[in-house]
Amino acid sequence: MKNVLITATALAFLAACDTPGQSAATGAAIGAGIGAATAGKDEKGGALFGGVAGAIAGIAVHAARSDSRTCYVLNDDGTRTYVDCPPL
Repeated sequence: MKNVLITATALAFLAACDTPGQSAATGAAIGAGIGAATAGKDEKGGALFGGVAGAIAGIAVHAARSDSRTCYVLNDDGTRTYVDCPPL
């Protein structure tokens, strides 16, 4: 179990600059590994459940840490001009 946690932590640091698809894949891989390791007799079921949960978590984490938000400013004529959002 200790090896799984160390691997998951290392992969999380390596996934700092990635696309949403890569975040989902990384989350799925980590989730599948943890699911298989902790499922007991049903390793395939644990890996499947962990993979799906990990993919969803990977997408959510990517969205939460993404700095590429786009905002808009309304012009006098009602049109929008898209700009980078200010930092939170």
